Amino acid sequence: MKVFYSQLLEDLYVYNHFINKKNTNENRLFLESFFKKPATQNSTNQFEVNNDNEAIDLVQQYEHSISYISFSSITNRVNTVHVDHIAPTQLNISSGNFPIYKPISIYESDKLLTQSNKRSQIEDLLNFLWSADAIPVIKSAGFIPLSAAEIEVIKYESLPLILGVSAPLSGPYAELGRAIVNGAKIAVLEANENKLKNHKKIELIICDDKAEVSKGLDCANIFIKNKAFGVVGHLNSLISIETSKLYMENNIVQISPGSSHPWLTETEEAKGKVFRTINIDENQAEKIASAISKLENQKMERILVLHNGTIYGSHLAALIENFIFRYLGKDVIVQSQSFNINDSRYHLQLKSSVPDIIVFIGEYADAAQMLVDLALDNKSGITFFGADGNFSKRFIDLAGLKAEGAYIIGCNLDQTSPSYRSFDKRYQELFRSSISSFSIYSYDASRILINSVQILNQNETETGKSLGELISESKTESYCGEINFNEKGDPEQSRLAVFKVKNGKFVKTNL
Repeated sequence: MKVFYSQLLEDLYVYNHFINKKNTNENRLFLESFFKKPATQNSTNQFEVNNDNEAIDLVQQYEHSISYISFSSITNRVNTVHVDHIAPTQLNISSGNFPIYKPISIYESDKLLTQSNKRSQIEDLLNFLWSADAIPVIKSAGFIPLSAAEIEVIKYESLPLILGVSAPLSGPYAELGRAIVNGAKIAVLEANENKLKNHKKIELIICDDKAEVSKGLDCANIFIKNKAFGVVGHLNSLISIETSKLYMENNIVQISPGSSHPWLTETEEAKGKVFRTINIDENQAEKIASAISKLENQKMERILVLHNGTIYGSHLAALIENFIFRYLGKDVIVQSQSFNINDSRYHLQLKSSVPDIIVFIGEYADAAQMLVDLALDNKSGITFFGADGNFSKRFIDLAGLKAEGAYIIGCNLDQTSPSYRSFDKRYQELFRSSISSFSIYSYDASRILINSVQILNQNETETGKSLGELISESKTESYCGEINFNEKGDPEQSRLAVFKVKNGKFVKTNL
């Protein structure tokens, strides 16, 4: 673009008069944005006109004058100027060789987008404009019909497939929610960068459910109105369970990257329609209990399980208790309690309680604060186990040296592989944050939905299968290990590992 910009400015030096459109004219706005600065700055005398006919009249009136008009206004009265030695002919414009062109955009109101009958009318109009029947109509209006290649590009850009992602982006779980959104964003970015022939563009709609059921239902209705083919969400189990009813009614496939409560996929109606990429509570509970039982030189008389009071937290805590008794026997004392990091009673509880091991179920900022509080109370010798909500570099950053020696459950990442390192580098460049388990779970959920809908979009008549059926049969490589689904829609493999914080890093253990 810089080459023909300088060429055109050189050409303008030979003209004494530059005839410009009014400063509100869309052609003027386009031309100035195209060249990044007004093209009139090199002309000696400047005039402003309202339309192409006035511009042509002034050019004829003044010798050594120049202006710009639409291609449809070119007649035998007009001499055109070459740009970079390329003439503005119909052939050059249609083939994409002429370097200056103004894109035409179609804007749809939110009201139209939410009315399926109006949406179909818009699609009918666009399909007509892209057909051979529209060519004589377009030519009669003084415009140039698009080439077949241009139509393919426009079809890809203008009628994208809608993917929804919902998670809490405000409130106490905002950082976990952002990890989910970022995982979906990078999956969509990769899909659109690597688009294959006949693949549709994916457009991501992001909604903040604020970790509230009512807001989650609002998000679900937004996705429904925008005809999303799938939803990545939600973080909180109760929200996922309630919204799944709406998604199923409207034939939208849901994959949760964060809801581990078994109720989400238990019903018969959910089969083939509701999935998750996170492990179910039972898998994580057993992994934690098994890892504790394998600790060497560890006192295990008293274990305190702290949870955040949600149905996820209380259910996982109960399962952990049961598995600890199964692995360690009845001699161990296991106490399960809910907590509030900002409640003074929680701090008194920490001071009065001296467990050998604390298992923490909650968000990583709270976990980091707990380790700091334990150190202040001279109890840093307590062994700390964190559930997968703590598997984030932010946990280490916030806790600092207090995080050393902590055990954290996370997805089974191979952090040494070149492909993961490349992915991690790009993720940090894009979002200025580190990868967490939820980033990967969301990335996987998004890719599974996108890959399956593209297969369906290409071969709908050949496969004879629904989107949910394709997902049920899918096998997807992941940085956490291959993922495929059982008949309920849960991951077939646990994909979990136990990490220990050493020298400010998560190091995978053999526990």
